[in-house]
Amino acid sequence: MLKSKIKCSDCKFEGLVPSEKFNHKDEVSCPKCSTSLIYIKNIYFKQQTVTTNLAASSFTHPLDKKALKTLSAVPGLSAVTKIMMKYSYEMYVRVNQYGDNIRVTDKTCSYINDMAIQAATILGVNIPEVFITQNPIANAFTTCVDKPIIVLHSGLIELLDDEELYTVMAHEMGHIKCEHVLYHMLASFISNFPDILGLAKLLAAGINIALLEWHRKSELSADRAALIVSGNKGKVISTLLKLAGGSSRLMNMIEFSDFASQYNEYEQLMESGGHKMMHRASTLFRSHPFPIIRAHEIDNWEGIGSDVIGDIEKIQHTCGRCNFPLNEGSKFCQNCGNKITDQSVLN
Repeated sequence: MLKSKIKCSDCKFEGLVPSEKFNHKDEVSCPKCSTSLIYIKNIYFKQQTVTTNLAASSFTHPLDKKALKTLSAVPGLSAVTKIMMKYSYEMYVRVNQYGDNIRVTDKTCSYINDMAIQAATILGVNIPEVFITQNPIANAFTTCVDKPIIVLHSGLIELLDDEELYTVMAHEMGHIKCEHVLYHMLASFISNFPDILGLAKLLAAGINIALLEWHRKSELSADRAALIVSGNKGKVISTLLKLAGGSSRLMNMIEFSDFASQYNEYEQLMESGGHKMMHRASTLFRSHPFPIIRAHEIDNWEGIGSDVIGDIEKIQHTCGRCNFPLNEGSKFCQNCGNKITDQSVLN
């Protein structure tokens, strides 16, 4: 549970109250002198177990692994990736973030900064920069490989409560942990700058479809990271419900069992060849799976809790240059950017 710090201006009492009291605009009074209190910004999180030895492979979704293997075999993938690097797409993205958006710090939107620090610590990744962009669409994304940036849309912050926003932060940290960001950026690059690709443009359409197919599966792994960090399956699912329905006002009127039944009916539709074809057409250019699929997957994942956290898969290697822990199958060090070869790894 998230708690907010209060300090009474009359009697100087200091303490913590559930943040949801402020979200619901309940009257909050000083427990000592009964003076009405107003929430400012300091939020404290329920402390989770820090698991810096957690390997990404311990929670990567099987469909993510399978789709990545297929993607890696797509002709032209390496060539298009090199073109993106040549044109310094990461620099382009970084300049736009600094020039167009608001950066979260320990002084600006500090409670979001606290979310980033704790989620990064639990997953064992370097703390990325976080920016807020003015966009009414409820969304968030992670970009930049060398020094990752998480971008939160203002519409997302308006839609979610603090605990739900924390699950989104953890979800984005999951992308960093699983090393999804390079190919996520590649999909964005192909969409935004197709003309730069030259002859490789002929390959781009097929590559982009394969990238998006994998992208959708990678979201399932990041949802698992959100559950690991937050320890709150209900909040992960309520976040997905809001993304599906788009209204915080209606949350108290939504019965999750009905949403679960809706998934069962969806599955029945998929037994029809025609519906399955329409599903393929509807999702071909989507970067995320349908929310109902994500909610079903996370609700039925039993890989979190004491049964798994107590048996975490240990990271076996560290970078030979900086000694930073490496995920299984890492191609580069997240800390110093060193290309990983058999000779550059220390057991």
